[in-house]
Amino acid sequence: MTKKLTKEELREQTLQRLKNFTGTKRIQAEQDLKTKLTASFEWQKAQCVALTISLPFEISTDDLIKQAWKEQKKVVVPTIKAGSQMDFFQINPQTYYQNSKFGIKEPIDAKFIAKEEIDFILVPGIVYNKNGYRIGFGKGFYDRYLSNFHKNTASLAFFWQINNTWIPKTFDQKVQKLYLEKSK
Repeated sequence: MTKKLTKEELREQTLQRLKNFTGTKRIQAEQDLKTKLTASFEWQKAQCVALTISLPFEISTDDLIKQAWKEQKKVVVPTIKAGSQMDFFQINPQTYYQNSKFGIKEPIDAKFIAKEEIDFILVPGIVYNKNGYRIGFGKGFYDRYLSNFHKNTASLAFFWQINNTWIPKTFDQKVQKLYLEKSK
């Protein structure tokens, strides 16, 4: 019988796999996920979408940001603030960025967008269960933000990011829709 991994162990194991997953198979899987997302009703009806500026090992959001602008959507990205809180700020093609202490690009001098103005949040994650609960980077920023967000949320994941052996905590927030790539 295999040992049940902790959330931290699952996070590290899956992060390593994300970093090693490269090449044509990854490009095709990411494209499939992005096509599913942008064809969804939730994406189509959203006027303001919250995305992240993806890290190199994450599913790239560059194309999604460009697609949203092409569709004349307002695009907002997170910044971390004091007290382990997160806010979203509007970006455009001319936005300048700086790296946060977590290595994430954050916009400089961008316009704050209130939670009520956001129609859809694409929530990043590392490990998911079949019910849409996620293991992120362990700081709880999205769980706190989503605790009183009442509009559409989703995540994109590869099939091997699904793991149902861990139990979400009471503060964990699940996404409403989990998009997986086509099985091969």
